[in-house]
Amino acid sequence: MKVCRHATNGVNRIVIALCDKDKAKSDLQKNEIYKLNNSFPDDSDLKNSLLEVNLYKQRNNLAKLALVVLEENRTRETINFDNAQVEHIMPQRLNNDWRLEVKNADKINDQLGGTIGNLTLTMYNQEMSNKIFSDKKEYYSKSNVSLTREIPKLSNSLC
Repeated sequence: MKVCRHATNGVNRIVIALCDKDKAKSDLQKNEIYKLNNSFPDDSDLKNSLLEVNLYKQRNNLAKLALVVLEENRTRETINFDNAQVEHIMPQRLNNDWRLEVKNADKINDQLGGTIGNLTLTMYNQEMSNKIFSDKKEYYSKSNVSLTREIPKLSNSLC
């Protein structure tokens, strides 16, 4: 809901309504499906929002939560994410090396810097800091987090 820029204050009412068997005028399953279809964003809304919404600036560590959920659904490994930090692949504060390496770096960073496509989880955030991407790839490839390990592979296939 929050990712799709929908108000979240109604979620409690929806959950309570779904659990209220006395108010179900017909079959409970039909009532649930109706409530879900009319109250929650569809897959298309979610996909589009993930490409546009700055998750990093959302409250309650939404970016970290989204990345942890994605990771937990990709692997059977148990990873303790308590000390993991959200890493900006293209850093929030660009240095001249980034501006030389990426055409229109400032514009791209303003538009996409906090979106899910520029974020990953790591324990090496301080060591990587504002290093250029080619230097960060080594850290990414050694990560225990499968999403993070995929970043260098994806970048190689794009180039």
